[in-house]
Amino acid sequence: MSDSDREVMKLEGDLDRETVPRLRKRLLREVRRNKGLRRLTVDLSRVGRMDSAGVALLVELWRVLHPRKGGLRVVHVDERARSMIRMARLSEIFGMEEASRENASEVD
Repeated sequence: MSDSDREVMKLEGDLDRETVPRLRKRLLREVRRNKGLRRLTVDLSRVGRMDSAGVALLVELWRVLHPRKGGLRVVHVDERARSMIRMARLSEIFGMEEASRENASEVD
């Protein structure tokens, strides 16, 4: 992750109760370390399965960025994950849109 106010983060693998705890620590540490980061795009194109733990991770990332007058955008969301995000009434907060692939940093 760079010191820009905008970043694209590409996640890989499953985002579930087994994988999220380890990933959560690393992602939150990176986002908190980059104090200038205000807008984060999370690309889920390489995510296989996402459960409520994955949605909770996205909420936690948003909670770090929101006080910075920033936000979180989630892109390339499969229909199952999109449905969970909608049911939690988070689709407007996350701004599910398409993203450019520049500035992407892979996190596995």
